[in-house]
Amino acid sequence: MAIALTGLCAWAFWQRCSILFADPYPVGIDGYFYAIQLRSVTDTGHLYYASSPLALWLMAPFAWLSDPIAGAKLGAAAGGALLALPVYVLGRRLGGGDRSVGLLAATLAVASAQSLYVSAEFVKSDIGLTVLATFLCALYAALDRPSRLRIGLAVAAFAATLLTHELAAGLALMWAATVLFSRANRWQRGAIVAAGAVATVAAFVLLDRNPLRSAADFTLPALAAPGMPPLRFGHETAIAAVLAVAALALCLRPSSSQRAAIVGPAAFALVAAIPWLDVGDPQGLAFRLRVVTFLPLALLVAWLAGQVAAHLTPYVRGALFVGFAAGWILSRPVAEVREGVVHTHPAMQLAARAVAGRVPDDGVIITPSRQVMFMVTWYTRVPARLHPANVPPARRWRLLTYPLIQSSKPLQRALRRARTDAAVARPQGLHPGSIDGLVLMPEATWQWLLQRLPEAERHELEPWRIY
Repeated sequence: MAIALTGLCAWAFWQRCSILFADPYPVGIDGYFYAIQLRSVTDTGHLYYASSPLALWLMAPFAWLSDPIAGAKLGAAAGGALLALPVYVLGRRLGGGDRSVGLLAATLAVASAQSLYVSAEFVKSDIGLTVLATFLCALYAALDRPSRLRIGLAVAAFAATLLTHELAAGLALMWAATVLFSRANRWQRGAIVAAGAVATVAAFVLLDRNPLRSAADFTLPALAAPGMPPLRFGHETAIAAVLAVAALALCLRPSSSQRAAIVGPAAFALVAAIPWLDVGDPQGLAFRLRVVTFLPLALLVAWLAGQVAAHLTPYVRGALFVGFAAGWILSRPVAEVREGVVHTHPAMQLAARAVAGRVPDDGVIITPSRQVMFMVTWYTRVPARLHPANVPPARRWRLLTYPLIQSSKPLQRALRRARTDAAVARPQGLHPGSIDGLVLMPEATWQWLLQRLPEAERHELEPWRIY
């Protein structure tokens, strides 16, 4: 089994590398963010942006051995591939100790479409899930045979999860609470429920927005942003929800084992499958929840497979589950797996590089695109922001993207006028393929443009929408 697990990790690592290194530039909307952070770590020993640090420090050795861009890709591939190890342990436990069930769970975790997407787009979340699964292994070990060492390891693993990613830490708390709830007395259960209620209210307050929408979408896409094709990733969210219902129904049987261990994954899968979740924001919490349902999906499959395995001979169940895992791997496309992944266009890369030398040393670029913001900072080392708040107007330099310009015909006309009006600093078109592809201007020019727009257009553009 050690050979099979090693092979699975190697395959998952190679699969991710084949996707990430097919593009010479950073991959993902935040791809340049990781390159900036790793460059700062290798050059100064500190992060450039304030962030949960552990995932980035775990990726740093890859940057030291290569360069920040390659290091980010290698770290993302390794972080996603190593998820197979703790999921194997969890899957084997949920499957009644059967090693073939553990291998099946590990295979599902690292070969799912969602898992490949997260490795490309949400690297910290990906590494956070690996640390989360490791924490669950340590937690179960501490509960099975409590000792100072095991409890200390579980606490350290949770601290590592908290330092890696906030979403992973939240899932760790939820799943740990379901396990501890089953072993607690009446007063302890009341405390767990109260803490959960407080945490839920706090989450809504901090988000400051309604995560639900009025219209339900029972196809359960992970992302359904306006103007973009919905991302469903093989309907993994819907499959996880169906398996969660089946698992919870089987938990009602008096003979069911590992009942407490499966409640957490099942509850998460059902919450993520609420049809009214607002999954229109690529940076929203609902999208983040749905895109990681591959982890509870793998654990749910393991638990259900364990229920089946109890009625099969060792040879039959081994052949069945290992064969299914092998078939799943062989059916997976490799380099073609690119659903929803954001790539860098070479012309946009040239445009971002052209910003160098055009902004004063104390200038700050304000742009509505996360990818452009990180790209410009990487190539020019000029600080960039998404919002103008807390940046003095004299230091602001607006960097308009094509989607923002195309969203308003009056803005396009005002731009053409600004390029010929000697009374205002001219907007600079930097994109080699389109004069409106990426446009740089001082704040005074942006305010000049706003004053020449119809009132409705001005109220629409003045708040500086983020794309």
